[in-house]
Amino acid sequence: MKPELIGVWESVPKEGSKNNKPERFLILKFSETEYLIRNPLEGNGICYRAYQIELGGKSCVQLKAIGSDGGSADWKDDTPRPYMVASFEVNDDKLVMRWLNQKFVGDDLNTTEALQEAFLKHKDEEELFSDQKEYRKVENSN
Repeated sequence: MKPELIGVWESVPKEGSKNNKPERFLILKFSETEYLIRNPLEGNGICYRAYQIELGGKSCVQLKAIGSDGGSADWKDDTPRPYMVASFEVNDDKLVMRWLNQKFVGDDLNTTEALQEAFLKHKDEEELFSDQKEYRKVENSN
């Protein structure tokens, strides 16, 4: 558990982006090994149970949707996503996340072993982690 992750985070707009309104999400300690994440913080957010894992020496977080404001953890496009994985780095008050590319590992992996196997099979792919997003910690958020 990394205590520096606890708090409210807001997106850093990409250079040239037309959408300048930052999105916020919340990370709370759920247990000694798990986090509770609500994303987005405003509006109809989804809550996730998350825990840290290592994939090929990379620090990652694995998330599972557990519910939303409407009670269901269903996705708008009805695509099953039992687990999502992102690599992360925390430096000072900056969080950089890159999502594991479903093109290489698929979205039907139901066990940690299956995820590890798919990851190792594609570990040298340049775009294994994609969709990089940066966040800054909101002051006085914990």
